[in-house]
Amino acid sequence: MTDWIAWTRCPTCGFSNKDVFQNPDDGPTFAVTPYVGCPKCAGSARYITFPAFEIQTFEVSSPGDAIYDAIDC
Repeated sequence: MTDWIAWTRCPTCGFSNKDVFQNPDDGPTFAVTPYVGCPKCAGSARYITFPAFEIQTFEVSSPGDAIYDAIDC
């Protein structure tokens, strides 16, 4: 099951809070706006909910094709 993250951040005072939920409906509900009242300064804080995911890295070997040209980074 995918976890969901609810993130609140206030640009005025710098308050930041992250909560993890099992379902997006388990998080706090607000009016249909991306802004909520900051619990620290009562300013306008940004609130978003998004699915959590794991970042996986893997090695990719270059193909044995003579035309293949690796890009140097």
